[in-house]
Amino acid sequence: MGGPAGAIIAAVVGAILAVGAAFGIVSSQTASPAPVDKPFIVYGDS
Repeated sequence: MGGPAGAIIAAVVGAILAVGAAFGIVSSQTASPAPVDKPFIVYGDS
């Protein structure tokens, strides 16, 4: 289960974290979505 598989898993996890951070930055900068929308975004990503 090592080698390429580990690299692929790491890349997928990194991409998910990057997308989550991007949504968090956008929502914090715009401040247009209500705080109630944030839990839905978290549950959707998870």
